[in-house]
Amino acid sequence: MVQGQRADRRFPARVAFPRRITEEGPGGAFDPAPMSLDFPRVGSGDDYFLGYFGSFRPLFRTVRLPRDRRYRVDVIDTWNMTVTPLPGTYSGTVRVDLPGREFIALRISSPTPQRHRPAAAGGRPRPADRDKPAPHTRPPRGA
Repeated sequence: MVQGQRADRRFPARVAFPRRITEEGPGGAFDPAPMSLDFPRVGSGDDYFLGYFGSFRPLFRTVRLPRDRRYRVDVIDTWNMTVTPLPGTYSGTVRVDLPGREFIALRISSPTPQRHRPAAAGGRPRPADRDKPAPHTRPPRGA
């Protein structure tokens, strides 16, 4: 907050909204997905993708989905804190119309997710016991 400005009463909702979006995902954990220059994404196998356009304002996005599965598509306005589900389900190459505003995200999810265990950062499998360090980490000094 800049000195002299009043706190925005919507601040708690602005923090809760992206948290809710994340928690609605599969297990709240995601893998980095292949990224294009304007569209950073995370996902969970072929079941779930969440991408954010940030300050870019596209009017549409062409998305290539597996043809053998059906997906739901949601357009998320992170500024106005709204989720707009598109009607129906989709597969194959899909053109998704977008509002042409900043701070838009795109969520694509499978109504029938397959079992997938997200990898840890760097693509390595998550350790079964989270209290133990991953095999690729060094033990703390003096241990």
